[in-house]
Amino acid sequence: MPTTPSIQANSSRYDDFFKRLVWQKDRMLLDDLVFRLQHFRDDSSWDLGDQCFVYFKVKGLVDSYAKFLKTRPGFAPRHIFELGLWEGGSVPFWFELFRPAKHIGVDISDREDSPYFRKYIEDRSLQQQIKTYWRTDQSDRNRLLEIVRDDFEGNLDLVIDDASHYYSLTRASFETLFPLLRPGGLYIIEDWAWEHWPGHVDPAWPKAERLGRLVHELIGLAGSSKDIISEVIVYQGFTVAVRGEKPSKELASFNKELASFNPDNFIYRQPDPVVEPALDAHVVKLEQDRRELLEYVRKVEEDRQELLDYVRKVEQDRQLKLEEYTRVSRRLQALEHTNTVRLSRRLATLLHRARGKLKLP
Repeated sequence: MPTTPSIQANSSRYDDFFKRLVWQKDRMLLDDLVFRLQHFRDDSSWDLGDQCFVYFKVKGLVDSYAKFLKTRPGFAPRHIFELGLWEGGSVPFWFELFRPAKHIGVDISDREDSPYFRKYIEDRSLQQQIKTYWRTDQSDRNRLLEIVRDDFEGNLDLVIDDASHYYSLTRASFETLFPLLRPGGLYIIEDWAWEHWPGHVDPAWPKAERLGRLVHELIGLAGSSKDIISEVIVYQGFTVAVRGEKPSKELASFNKELASFNPDNFIYRQPDPVVEPALDAHVVKLEQDRRELLEYVRKVEEDRQELLDYVRKVEQDRQLKLEEYTRVSRRLQALEHTNTVRLSRRLATLLHRARGKLKLP
């Protein structure tokens, strides 16, 4: 299929955007915009005060997005809904990348837009294109639907969830916003793999239910019906669920009645195999026999070890007695030799004396 001019333009724009990023030790630069890298924050060497966005992503993650977008050159989202803003630095990043008609961001933090953020909006006259809602819970379904209704005309093209990273809260957002995606739209969940990160020390996340569970459920949806999720693309830093190109009857219905959407209702699972009672009892008996046999083998091994210890002790005693016998035998031999020598000398002396008395030659 030939590449259309619009797809070529998007691909070229994405390539140009990532080439314009300048990565330094503690900051990322995009033309005249400064993004302070939160992962490498060092207040002792920072020289710009608050004249920057605070950006909570690293180069490796951004490179993964560049790689992913090369596979989606025709993707040009007009309506973006972002969950989780930290201090707002991700909003201008995504906006400069995609140039959507509307970008809405929400975050639960009790704060307001930074002066640098407000200046960015005012200098570029983006008041009608970018809007943030602070003090907004990602699991508040009614509030999310209200924002979508008030700020967007038509379906969403892209949802980016970089909010709590808790399974239950993230799934609540997915249940609310995924049905509002257009066919072919993207739902991105960041940091899904935190449970697999060696050395991760966030005090809150280890107590939470693992977010990887939701990724497994998305794969289950894709496996059950390509009309709901046509693809699931997994990177270490994020997972992408692609809304099915052809909405199924189920999707059409819960586009009208959003409360009815529950991913579990659309995931097909093979039933568990039925085990006959008699077979089940036989399996239990075999397991009992196996355990008894293992116990018998353990006892035999203990007896064998005791026998080896006894044989070793007998051998040690035999060796000691053999050594003692050898010492006594050598001593007797030495004593016998000594006595023999002495007796020979004594007899020689007596014989010499006898000869002298008898005057024998």
